[in-house]
Amino acid sequence: MTEPKIVMLVTKIPCNSITKGQDKLLNVRVNYNYQGPAITGRLGAVVTQKTIVTEFDEIGSTRKEVSVNLPLATTPQALATDISNMPLSGCEAKSGYGIKVYALDLDGKPEWGCLNVLTVTEVAVGEYTITVSVASPAVGWVGKSPDKATYSAGEVVTLTAYLDNWAIGYYVLDHWTVNGVTKTGNPITITMDGNKSVVCYFRAI
Repeated sequence: MTEPKIVMLVTKIPCNSITKGQDKLLNVRVNYNYQGPAITGRLGAVVTQKTIVTEFDEIGSTRKEVSVNLPLATTPQALATDISNMPLSGCEAKSGYGIKVYALDLDGKPEWGCLNVLTVTEVAVGEYTITVSVASPAVGWVGKSPDKATYSAGEVVTLTAYLDNWAIGYYVLDHWTVNGVTKTGNPITITMDGNKSVVCYFRAI
């Protein structure tokens, strides 16, 4: 097997259905095939926007790179790499964006082409997580539906607060905070448009 000098690619992935804002973080999962020697490289992503002047104009502040350890593969192997928490400063809160995925050589020089050793097969956008905690965990707990590790953009999650048996009649649900914003009601629904941190608060009666 001939050892390639560089592992590289550039691919533009349209994602016009996604609306982004400067206060959001973007998670990208890159699914790709690799064939070549065991090697350490860097895989990156950058948000682009179609403009009148150029087909895709990069928004440099969104660039995020991760180190990848590619295993020896004499035939194409299916692999995946997550590029999480891409900052979206510079993106206006509207649709019409794309994502460009690229690989760098060992010297850090980007190459705008492909040697056919690394080929992107899919880019999954908007895989978000939700972290739920209870301020008084001895009093009650929270059920999550659907209960999954990650959620797609736009997916709706239902959170329901429950009291432990001993606390019924002594405590009630007071409120929730979702990324620091207060919500009331039980259950509550959350639309996944970014990573969420939820805290449930009970109070004595």
